[in-house]
Amino acid sequence: KATVSVLYCLLYSSKKMFILLVASELYDAKHNIEVGFPSVPSMTELVGHVESTLQIEHRLMKPVGRKKQAFRLEYIQIFDEVLQRWVDLLSSTQLHEWAQLYVFQHDTPTRVDQQAQIPSTRPIRSLPSGKESEKLWQLFQDIDVNGNGYIERDELQRFFSVLGLFEFSEPMVDEFFVHADSNRDGVLSYAEFSKFSSTHPHVIEALHTAGNDYFEAVKVKDAEKAYLRLKYDEVEARYAYLQHRRDVLLLESRLASQRDALIRTEEERVYMERNKELENLKHEFLTQFGHDPGSPHAIGSPNRSSFAGSPAIFSEGGYTASRKYPRPVGSPRYQNSSSGSPKRP
Repeated sequence: KATVSVLYCLLYSSKKMFILLVASELYDAKHNIEVGFPSVPSMTELVGHVESTLQIEHRLMKPVGRKKQAFRLEYIQIFDEVLQRWVDLLSSTQLHEWAQLYVFQHDTPTRVDQQAQIPSTRPIRSLPSGKESEKLWQLFQDIDVNGNGYIERDELQRFFSVLGLFEFSEPMVDEFFVHADSNRDGVLSYAEFSKFSSTHPHVIEALHTAGNDYFEAVKVKDAEKAYLRLKYDEVEARYAYLQHRRDVLLLESRLASQRDALIRTEEERVYMERNKELENLKHEFLTQFGHDPGSPHAIGSPNRSSFAGSPAIFSEGGYTASRKYPRPVGSPRYQNSSSGSPKRP
């Protein structure tokens, strides 16, 4: 929890640079760059700055022997993280830090405009701290985009534009380049760049400050990733717990069902045993007395032995009960004798 709180505070602390990822088709190849702004830009600021930055990038990426062409922005799309698809950028409210934009050009022979497989950006590697010579050398390497060991005019313009240093216009940056290019060969060596840093310390300080702001934005981005990773792990752990809890409840329900089934089986077994015992007793009774214990006595049965000791009096035409037993239900009150005259029982 402490780690999450620290990341949360870092994530929502003050931010000095608003960075967007801008991709486009330049000379049959996709390029993706990081473009910084002091704050969330308006649509006018965004379109103007992105177009000027990509114009510089377009000049830098021109293949040898290829005819120079102008870069003209037509419209911009943004990748919607919720919808997981590209949508037209219509308002600055759609922007968020590190959002991926795609810039479409006006119809040109080199236009392809396929957004698949957009390459990763080339991050700035300037050291936020350390020895001045090390920081200056790293800054020189960051400006040198093509890595040929020299800074070209468009590379210097690109670096100021990418870092969102709007206070330095293109004419001012061109003037810096002319002052630094002492041998007038059209490029800046590291020696010339180092000498320029001593004569124009405010320019180098502005570049270092913008670099620090960039690193602060990267730090916030990394903290956001770590925070989201922790939140995701927390959700995963909660989901796993709920899954485990559900499995436990299902197991308990299954065990309860099995227990109830065992109880029912035991009750049925006991019932069957008792029923079998009862059947045996009935069979013994039937064998001994000649009738089922639950049925009435058979009337007129000639089997006297089965009624040994009974006070009933048997005759061929029926019987006359003694006073010891009540009259059977449904028997007539008077019975006719052989002479036909009524005879009181």
